[in-house]
Amino acid sequence: MECITLSPEDLFKFSSNYLLTFHHVHASPARLARSPAGLRPVEGRIKLNFDGAVFAGSQEIRMGIVARDFSSHYVGWKSVRQQRREEPELLEAFAAREAILLAHRFKWRKIILEGDCSNVILKLSSPQLDWSAAGTVFRDIKTLFFYFDSCEFSLIGRFGNNIAHFLAKPGSVIISFGLFDSFAATSHR
Repeated sequence: MECITLSPEDLFKFSSNYLLTFHHVHASPARLARSPAGLRPVEGRIKLNFDGAVFAGSQEIRMGIVARDFSSHYVGWKSVRQQRREEPELLEAFAAREAILLAHRFKWRKIILEGDCSNVILKLSSPQLDWSAAGTVFRDIKTLFFYFDSCEFSLIGRFGNNIAHFLAKPGSVIISFGLFDSFAATSHR
């Protein structure tokens, strides 16, 4: 974890500017339109689809994230497995956090987070504080926004999110995350 030191004046300037920008860019829409196939990102942006899954009879949660560039080429992915149970909305919020952490790790500066849970997408795009059980996760995600030049949100239909859902299924992957390039896949445990 990085430690950044700012003077009180610089912290005030940064915070004021950040809040003004945040409220301007992330104004809450009255309603979200669900895109069945998802948005194709414009050049220079990376789209990260995320999904969380809980399975009957299991004490395990799974999260899947897949990243694509403007040409729809896969540039990265991540699968997370943890031994615990969570409510579906909270699990989707955790998956969104894993997606934004993946983007931060690989220094993708312009991103689109795309998921199939309307409550998560609405809460992420809202400037309002959320006091639900998932509220701390949403606040956690929002504190990471300042690392990005652009962070957009998109609601996608279940079918359009099938790759992220596949990565969240039990037995779907052994390796936890990877990066793709035009010649080979590089993966990490």
